[in-house]
Amino acid sequence: MRINCHCHVFNLQSVFTKETRDIFKVKLDDRGVPEQLSNLLLAMLTMILEKKSGVDLRADRNLEIADILRELKEYDERTKLFERDPKLSIGDVSRLLKSFTSRTDKSASVAVDKFVSGLNALFDPAVLDGSGTDIEDLLAYVSIGFARSMDQVTDKLMAGLDPDVAIVPLMMDITKFPKDDYPLFVAQTEGTRRQIFRYPGRVFPFFAVNPKRGNTLSLMKDSLGTGFVGVKLYPALNYSVTSSAMARVLAECDGTGTPLLMHCMRRGFNADRFSYRHGAPVHWKRLLEDHPGLRICFGHFGGDENLLAAGGPDKDSWTSDILDLMLRFEGRVYADLAAHTDCMTEHRLKNYFDNLNALIAGPHGKYILWGSDWFMIRTRISEKNFWKVFEKRISKENFKRISEENPVRFLGLPVGGNPMGENIRRQVEYMKPRADRFGEGIGSFSLPEWLAGQLGAA
Repeated sequence: MRINCHCHVFNLQSVFTKETRDIFKVKLDDRGVPEQLSNLLLAMLTMILEKKSGVDLRADRNLEIADILRELKEYDERTKLFERDPKLSIGDVSRLLKSFTSRTDKSASVAVDKFVSGLNALFDPAVLDGSGTDIEDLLAYVSIGFARSMDQVTDKLMAGLDPDVAIVPLMMDITKFPKDDYPLFVAQTEGTRRQIFRYPGRVFPFFAVNPKRGNTLSLMKDSLGTGFVGVKLYPALNYSVTSSAMARVLAECDGTGTPLLMHCMRRGFNADRFSYRHGAPVHWKRLLEDHPGLRICFGHFGGDENLLAAGGPDKDSWTSDILDLMLRFEGRVYADLAAHTDCMTEHRLKNYFDNLNALIAGPHGKYILWGSDWFMIRTRISEKNFWKVFEKRISKENFKRISEENPVRFLGLPVGGNPMGENIRRQVEYMKPRADRFGEGIGSFSLPEWLAGQLGAA
């Protein structure tokens, strides 16, 4: 069983709070998206999501891509954006808009999907897909984010993966006004939990903790008894991991065998210019000493920019700090490769993969996990191509190590002789009396061997 240890299955509406819009602008800028194009996307996001705000997030309805393109065309007619800025006229956008926005039937979305797939096919080797952001990337990203339900987002991800691949969906709790967006967060929690039944034995969700939400501890405890197997932290949203509120969260995770995954790079959904500092690995030396049963994955490995220099990461980098923690707290500290796209230009590939392969082959190799950060990476590269880039440049043995052997240990899965963790046992116990929900909404399914064995032993 191969495992993507870092991905997302929420749709944009389920996390689109007042704070999200401000942070999303920072994120687009960070991705190098031209300012006019990012403003256009934010205008579309706000207009469409607010227009659809009364829709049940769990409803099985999809916003057609044709609707998105129609909004884009209307915006362009008012602003003459593409006419004014030649840099944005990528792939003959005018022709694309005229071709597809006049169509209202369901085949419009199929036609656009084919267009996107066709563009991807032109860029082989796959690394060229990740070399920058263009209108094709944004259309694909928006087509996922505007899905009317989390079921549809999950289905899009699973459709691009082999049937032996499991996923770790990470929730997000982006809040400034917790009372206002509480129903939104509950809907996201329920939508995430639902996926463990739709793809039984292949979905291991992590619940998002944010101390700004006063009842986050009680919500976390409830989630860990109802299908969730881990906890997601995002201190860059401007909270400290050393606070008294977080001490209670860490104590609960320590005592219940619950793994953590924390966003750990300078880029991301940062609340302000300096909030990324809350995600620094240096805070965790004391925390790991104080909580001897705790295990954590540092998402993004401190940032892939630290693996681009010849000779390995700088000793003062976050990546080096993580590597030190891996050996100091053996078996308890991991890191994943999610959103490692800075390497995807030809002149950077060699150094990055030389460094990564050396780490995987050495003593740190037991603690490196595969992850993509889907669908956040879709502003730059497709999930399929992201896998291709790494599988082509990492040996089969090493890729098996980071995508199969290491994730099984981190998650506590009873696969390949690994003992089952308390967190996985809780998920199995929650699923057993609800087996009639398996395959809900997708029809046929097959149970992975590990879960079939657990249910058979009941």
